[in-house]
Order: sequence, then C-alpha cells, then structure tokens
Amino acid sequence: MADYIKKAVTENPKSISICFFTEQYIVIEMGKKIKKSVSNTFGKMVTLLFANVALMNGYDWDAFINYYLQKIHPDVLPNMETDPEAGMYVAFYSYSTENEEKANKLIDIIIELMENESALLEKIKTDAKLIKWNQDLK
Repeated sequence: MADYIKKAVTENPKSISICFFTEQYIVIEMGKKIKKSVSNTFGKMVTLLFANVALMNGYDWDAFINYYLQKIHPDVLPNMETDPEAGMYVAFYSYSTENEEKANKLIDIIIELMENESALLEKIKTDAKLIKWNQDLK
C-alpha cells in the first residue's frame, strides 16, 4: 500500500478508518497541480511564493473525494463518515464485512486517483466549479 494512505481497524468501538495523509510529498505535489488548475490569480501567486505549502488540505480533499464518490462510486458512500483535518483526510465506517469491502475499495480509488495524475487533473478541470471547495465554505 502507498505510504500516503493507511487502513486501521480499532477494537472499541470496532471501526475501520482510512487515513489519507495530505502532507506526504506526492500528495503535496498533486495538491499544487490541482490548485494551479482551479485557482484564481491570487491562488496561483500563493503557489509560486510558498512552494512547500500543501494547498490541498484535508478539507479540500474531503470536498473532492466526496464529490467524486457521489458521481463515480456512490456504492462506497453508505455508512461512511469523514473527519478531515488540515493535514489529513479520514473516512471511517463501523465494522462489518460489507463496510470493510467499501473501505478497501476507497483505498483503491484514492490510490488510483493519485497514481493517474492526468485523469485526476482532467476530472478536476471539468468539474471544479461543481465542487464545494474548502475556501468556498468560508
């Protein structure tokens, strides 16, 4: 499994958590490319001046992943909750065999998005205005 994503099963309460670490190098670099493709001029300037800033934080990944799942993989969403933070996107399910299958599929989806840069960027360019990004919620 990629080092930017981990699955954890906890005992009390029995649950499955998928942790997508948005401060890993590959995720930061992808976040910069995403923000460059959807940002206004000010956002592009921030990217140029602060090259090491992860502009796609956990909240923005939450917005994109939830949008993407609703559109492409709605079967993963039932019983899924999320708890994004600045440096991480977390999805979790109560434990069941069915939910573990959904969690494993979610991992595969996130890895596929990260490993297929051109498809991810094309999807975001196409649908960027339909996604409720973190900065849109302020």
